[in-house]
Amino acid sequence: MSPHVGVDWGSTGWICAVLDDEGRWDARLHPSFASVWHNHGDADSILVDIPIGLTEEGLRECDREAADVLADRQGSVFYTPPRPVLGARSYPDAKAE
Repeated sequence: MSPHVGVDWGSTGWICAVLDDEGRWDARLHPSFASVWHNHGDADSILVDIPIGLTEEGLRECDREAADVLADRQGSVFYTPPRPVLGARSYPDAKAE
């Protein structure tokens, strides 16, 4: 089996939705990401709902591509802000970045 795993943080751990090669779904709660990796490290893909990497300006290309793929599911992609936004002291300052 070469599963595909979707991972998101819940209030008490990492929630994993697993799709195997035969189209069957399973879901489990893991107490740590180490547990996710231990149980699914051989997966073809592990998709984590946490942005990794920031641009210096503009939107990340992977976010744009994900939004295109999920166009029929508005609100499914949360755009990661560029790095300078993290240092903003106010919302207007962040918007100016």
